[in-house]
Amino acid sequence: MPSPKLHIHDGTIVLRFEEANLTMSVQEAFEFSSLLASCAQEEQKKQKAKQLKDYIHAFMVEVEAGVFAMGTDTGDPWEGPSHFVELTSGFSISSILVSQRLYKLVMERNPSKNLGKERPVDSVSWYDAILFCNRLSEELGYERCYEQKDEQVIWHKDRNGFRLPTEAEWFCAARGGIEAKYSGGDDLTTVSGWRSDLTQAPQPQSGKPNSFGIYDMSGMCFSWCFDGLELFTMSRKTDPTGAVNGDLRVCRGGAWNRNAWYSRLSFRCGMNPMRSFDNVGIRLVRSL
Repeated sequence: MPSPKLHIHDGTIVLRFEEANLTMSVQEAFEFSSLLASCAQEEQKKQKAKQLKDYIHAFMVEVEAGVFAMGTDTGDPWEGPSHFVELTSGFSISSILVSQRLYKLVMERNPSKNLGKERPVDSVSWYDAILFCNRLSEELGYERCYEQKDEQVIWHKDRNGFRLPTEAEWFCAARGGIEAKYSGGDDLTTVSGWRSDLTQAPQPQSGKPNSFGIYDMSGMCFSWCFDGLELFTMSRKTDPTGAVNGDLRVCRGGAWNRNAWYSRLSFRCGMNPMRSFDNVGIRLVRSL
């Protein structure tokens, strides 16, 4: 349809098409334009959500439920003892860390110190990560997994939105079904962009992925897990989530500015969930 010509006569707006005129008052025209703007914004929001959903689902990897050994009897006391863990449900996990571009698109800010659109977002606290997961879920029409009351975060496990991995889920995905020192192999410089001089944050996906097709689970940056930090025991665990009231939250994966010892699959540490660090980022999970 050809564009109409607009005329104003005695307070009346006339939209003149080739074969007919559409006449309305100035007030009606104002309301009509507001309606058009609202429709345009709604359509734009839908298009953004679709593009975002397609983008994110393209790098989600499914991991099956199963039983595996976690922990070691030869490392730091916090790393052991070795024990069996059972995950009763599969999950999908992002094959890459949340990028600064994605984080800014959802949160409208980029707190990172090591700047780069496709680099992992850093300098986000555990609570920032929780909020990001909830907002991303809302953007894509999923249920929010987390409910926050002051400093308490309640995880609704029956909801379908994005969330942080549990420590056991992170380890299962990083291990990739094989025994290795790091995620994907025994040479950290092969499976990640980590370099021994510890001077510069590497480009993401500069190493080879592990057997599940997941990148940068060792040597790029630590990832927040949902769990509160607690000591392992020898007893078998089913779908563990860590300490209920822990003061520290588990971080896994090592970092480009820490020596290779921190990037071992067996290494685990806890960090203050209210603080942010320039070598800690986010990896997404959804329950299947």
